[in-house]
Amino acid sequence: MKKGSLFIHGSICLGIFLIGFGPIIIAVTASAIASIAGCTLDEGSANPCLIFAVDVGETLYSMAMLGWITRATLPVAAALFVIYGIVTLVLRLMNRTG
Repeated sequence: MKKGSLFIHGSICLGIFLIGFGPIIIAVTASAIASIAGCTLDEGSANPCLIFAVDVGETLYSMAMLGWITRATLPVAAALFVIYGIVTLVLRLMNRTG
């Protein structure tokens, strides 16, 4: 496998991974920020959270709610991984025989 090909395959796999797990990574980041800042973060409503005299409560709440989108993005990412694997396998087999 060539270096350029490995970079392309790695980039595609990373993109698919981020489609699936990106929302949960963002939600965990929001939870970590709220915890470090000593703020309350829950699913019921946005709570005030001052960081450097700026209220980021709404932003953290929105970030935390992205975790629920993972229920939709994980199956999509799984399907994309399978499709990508099949396409890659078929193309490699065609190049060997052709």
